[in-house]
Amino acid sequence: MTMWTRGRAYALARRPDKAADELVRAVATSTANQRAIHDLAGVYLQLGQFEAVISLWKKMGYPKNDIHLLLHVGNAHLKLGKADEAFSIYHLLVEHITRAKGVWLNLGLAAESQKRFATAACAYRQAAEIGVTYARAWERLARVEFRRGNKRYAELAIEQALRIKPNDPMLLGLNGKIIALAGGNPTEAEASVRRGLAFQPRNPFLYENLGDTLVLTKGDKKQVIEAYSRAIELLSTMDSSNALHRIQDKLLTASASSLTNDSPVDVEQASPED
Repeated sequence: MTMWTRGRAYALARRPDKAADELVRAVATSTANQRAIHDLAGVYLQLGQFEAVISLWKKMGYPKNDIHLLLHVGNAHLKLGKADEAFSIYHLLVEHITRAKGVWLNLGLAAESQKRFATAACAYRQAAEIGVTYARAWERLARVEFRRGNKRYAELAIEQALRIKPNDPMLLGLNGKIIALAGGNPTEAEASVRRGLAFQPRNPFLYENLGDTLVLTKGDKKQVIEAYSRAIELLSTMDSSNALHRIQDKLLTASASSLTNDSPVDVEQASPED
């Protein structure tokens, strides 16, 4: 058994540390072994060693025609918050593999991180058109149209996502906010979020969605404060400082002012599609 095949076997056995050791040796022995390079980059991603993926790409001479390696490099850049670099790589990739829905979705995530929401919407729409049952693309499209204030487009996208995954808790939570944003029935909006909470009663982001929905529908201030407070309580045990600070700001705004739908309401970010 070669070092590469041992490394791949460890990777398949979910032992990424062992896999990395073998694959590093395989690549050191022969940099022409592209499969070992691809597998090593994938293992580095599993281990959260995102800089190592980029270093490996550098060691290989920054190849622009190695599609498999570029996929890993793009994901590493996005995980590191380097949206500009990620966008450039995904943009290069979609020119070569135009029907790869996951690459289009990641291109959208990179554009969204750059606050290029129109570009992100186009990328998500392309991903959704390639994979009509690709719920995640419809979800991201709904989220970005929500950010842009495009009520009807957001409604259409979330409706399609829910046709694919009717009981998905986060989709139900987002649906409530979109109904509220579009000026729909407040009771229906709140019910959608609470249905999501019935599936995941300890999901802090659903409590955030509930607070957001109540803000948008000018609901009961006490319930808004309770929803955001519960989200903060649940997040305090998780490693998510950005989300915690965001919801704390919402709680302070709700506590210090009369309830209006002018309070900042946003949607959380997502991880790249591997």
